[in-house]
Amino acid sequence: MKSGRIRLSLVIALSLFSGALAAPPVFAGSPPAPPALPGPPPGVLLSAWNFNDTNWLSSRGYAPLSFTNIDNVDDWDRNALQVDNSDPAWLAYRGVENDGHTNLTCDRGTISFWFIPNWESTNVDGGTGPSNWAQLIDVGMWTSNATYGWWSLYLNPAGTSINFSAQTNGAGVDYLNYPISWDWNTWHLITLTYSSTNSLLYLDGQVATNGAGVVYLPPDAALTNGFFIGSGNTGLAQAHGLFEDLRTYSYQLDAVIISNYYAGVLPDLPTTGGFSMDGSSPPFPGDGTNGSGGGVGFSGLGGPIFGTNDLNLNIVGLSSAHDLSYLVIYPPWNETNGVWDMFGTTNLAFSVGGLNLTNWVWVLRTGIWQTNVTATNFSITDQSYFRLGTMLDSDGDGLTDAYERLVSHTDPNNSDSDGDGISDGYEYLYGSPPAGVPTLAGHTIYSCPIP
Repeated sequence: MKSGRIRLSLVIALSLFSGALAAPPVFAGSPPAPPALPGPPPGVLLSAWNFNDTNWLSSRGYAPLSFTNIDNVDDWDRNALQVDNSDPAWLAYRGVENDGHTNLTCDRGTISFWFIPNWESTNVDGGTGPSNWAQLIDVGMWTSNATYGWWSLYLNPAGTSINFSAQTNGAGVDYLNYPISWDWNTWHLITLTYSSTNSLLYLDGQVATNGAGVVYLPPDAALTNGFFIGSGNTGLAQAHGLFEDLRTYSYQLDAVIISNYYAGVLPDLPTTGGFSMDGSSPPFPGDGTNGSGGGVGFSGLGGPIFGTNDLNLNIVGLSSAHDLSYLVIYPPWNETNGVWDMFGTTNLAFSVGGLNLTNWVWVLRTGIWQTNVTATNFSITDQSYFRLGTMLDSDGDGLTDAYERLVSHTDPNNSDSDGDGISDGYEYLYGSPPAGVPTLAGHTIYSCPIP
């Protein structure tokens, strides 16, 4: 997930189809037309932090406001942030960057990250908890009279409760809390969504509890000092654990998106068989390792990657004549709406001289952040290949860039590739232009250069 490319793996023997699949598409003819492009999400991804190196830059290249006594350690997704030190330790980022970019909103949004403690809850045999109030995400500072301003997602000293609270102007509120019982060997996905009308806590992809809307906001002075990950603003109240893949959004993610994301990442986690906690990297889906079904493997193939804006997937082939089972998609953090088109082919040819010699077909469109999909209209042969494309439509002709590159073989940067005054989308989707105007479907796949 951190390579900047989507990962696609085949999970074998989960739900094989019974009987024959629908007839495979005819690659030389006109494939099914894609559905209309989805609308934009209700907000944006603000920032993401992968914690892969000690520069601690955000995904958008912003440096921390300050940090000290923190560690960069190996984990299941390359590296993680560890906040666990006998001396004060912190990692802080600006709420709003000097150029105006916002990293965190406190009135409405979503915070999502993975966390594993270096302790066990006291309700687990031998557990000690973090032994202090443990801040996960912290803005401002708690005071007994609530005069400074504070906004925080945190754990109690026993490690038996996760809480969301705030203070401002002499008043405070505990929005929600939920009992937990954690061991030191299990990663947890923690997602908090909040607005003026409600707050919801999701643990491991499921709604844990809900609370009141956010009404107590930290003042500008508190936000100026940034938000802290894994500790309070003095470097105390440490979480004593590891953080991975922190993301912030300007809107509330819905339950389906959160659940699908967790389900997609779950196979990689150490406790679910992804790999052992020996410091080695997890197997990358499509890297030639075998699937979990026993005897049915898949192999990764090097191939053309058309760029980071429209096609973001390695080619994966199924080296077996078995029917298609579930495809598990790992969406990247930076896809704005989480919707993908899946394309397939059984006859792969590499790009030569600027031409895409492979005739792909559009197979399906996922739901928002859907991670498990089945392709009922595609028949698997000894070697079948799949790619995902985003919803980017650079020329506004109603066909995504990925669709134009792979299926229609039209120019994704020119809405009228053949210059006849009719958009590519109209010609390709309807196939009924005015008399005497050639259709794009009549062009060979060699006629339209691929940039």
